Amino acid sequence: MRLTTAKKKNKCSKVITTSILNWPAKLASVLSISLFLASSCADPSDIGLELDPENNQIGVFYAEIPLSASMVLLDSFNTTNSNVLMAGGDIDPFFGTTESIGFSRVNYGPYNRSLSAEDRPSATSVLDSAKFQFSITNQLTANSFEESKTLTVHRLLEPINDITYFNTDKLQYDENPIAVGSFKFEAGRDTIVRTNLDGNLANDFFNRLRSNDPIFNDIFAFREYFPGIALKGNVEEQAGIPVSALNTGMVFYYRNEGDTVSRMFLISTAESRSFNHINNDRTGTPLESIQQAGSAYDVGDLVGLKANTGLVMKINTEPLGNFLDTVQNAVFNRVSLEMGPIETLPVGFRPYSNLFIYFARNNNGYFSNPEYKRVERDPVPNQQNPLPATLAYLADSEIYSESITSYVNSLYRSAQDNEDFIIHPDNPDLQVGSNQTLSSVNSQPGLALNFKESLRQLVINQNSIKIKVYYSTTR
Repeated sequence: MRLTTAKKKNKCSKVITTSILNWPAKLASVLSISLFLASSCADPSDIGLELDPENNQIGVFYAEIPLSASMVLLDSFNTTNSNVLMAGGDIDPFFGTTESIGFSRVNYGPYNRSLSAEDRPSATSVLDSAKFQFSITNQLTANSFEESKTLTVHRLLEPINDITYFNTDKLQYDENPIAVGSFKFEAGRDTIVRTNLDGNLANDFFNRLRSNDPIFNDIFAFREYFPGIALKGNVEEQAGIPVSALNTGMVFYYRNEGDTVSRMFLISTAESRSFNHINNDRTGTPLESIQQAGSAYDVGDLVGLKANTGLVMKINTEPLGNFLDTVQNAVFNRVSLEMGPIETLPVGFRPYSNLFIYFARNNNGYFSNPEYKRVERDPVPNQQNPLPATLAYLADSEIYSESITSYVNSLYRSAQDNEDFIIHPDNPDLQVGSNQTLSSVNSQPGLALNFKESLRQLVINQNSIKIKVYYSTTR
């Protein structure tokens, strides 16, 4: 810990000016009278004040408190209807090998409700082509975008039930794919790509559409005929591919009698139950010792977090509590938590814009919505409800930083206990409901669950985690 204090000297105007640069406006305005008097360099007897250092009642201090960090594996978490089907994976020297498979039902209703009976495929309709369409989100991660990435679609051999699925769950599927595609992607862009659908499956589907098969009038009969899909990638191609549940599915291009251009019928994953299976193998990495969910592990100088794996950072705040025990009659003018600079990311990974600060419950790093506990942001005028504190990424310095002044003042007044922090990418206030409709999702384009919709990651040196404190004391 490093403590410094501003002391009065002969050149008091210069010292005070330097000392108040980082003080809040209110404190600075209170001290402006002292600054004016000091800068006048007049005889103290002429202004009726004795500028004796022993009578100075205000001390201004700065402290920098280094913190240590460990890593925690959260318990298995709900991936049901997380808005994306995660495919592919990556191999990382720190996090190990991560593989993701997306499972989903499909639905013939969402994009075809507006089609009249005359516009739907009829007995005389002709199938022009059948494709499988993937809607890729901008959360895609890759070690490189120079090479193409493979996606395969497989027919499920068992149904997706109306239950909650977790990241450890998995279903059986046919190893022979119904669609295979290889595509080149760009970082940070939404894109739609298509590949050919298996001919036998396409003809069977379309013939049933032409004959108005009863399965298209009974969703349960349809699910029995076609339980759903498994969406996979190739881990060795080093790409975590998030496929949006919207605009993804089997596309049939056809012509009715008298048509000059093709029509489209889409059987999609929209408004369908889905979940993601994630397997993270940490063998041979610094994280190999992490086995028990909810326990904190010392993994060395580097710590981090990785989406969809349950791996998060836990910060030990005991040094902050020890520091608060050493100061008396203190008012904390500004306190900030800082982490970084971050370790270099693979070229196809982007830093998280914000990270949320939660309290570690029972010292085990567990939290769940809606029973989460979080550090709250410093209040602002006219604020109706408390907002979560978020570590904002500063691109120029590659540092995450957030003011926690209000929290530390509350801690100092013993209004709450000093608890360790869990650093997590998601805000639990942004909830995506089960089986969300097209209109409700499209009306909320800002919704994102960073911990479930990508394989993004973050690594920092724990020696760069610190709390910076500017405070005043009175005698």
